[in-house]
Amino acid sequence: MERLSKNDVGRVVRIAPLKSQRRRDRGGTIITRARCHPETRDYLARKKAEGKTTREAIRCLKRHLARRIWNLLQPPHPVGGTWKCSTS
Repeated sequence: MERLSKNDVGRVVRIAPLKSQRRRDRGGTIITRARCHPETRDYLARKKAEGKTTREAIRCLKRHLARRIWNLLQPPHPVGGTWKCSTS
């Protein structure tokens, strides 16, 4: 087994904290919504009634909100199959 020099140990210590910075959001906004927003509380209650744990219910809530935000960011769909735009 190879021994680490002082420089190697320092390099390992500096690199190690970077791993925690790449973790996903721990849900600060989601937790606040779960505490204060009635619709979110109802959603979590439904998920728990389905047999999910609190962690699984919060994971479902994160996915649900991500889908809602994604749909809001998408361009509008045409009405009746054609785009309504005025041309001069």
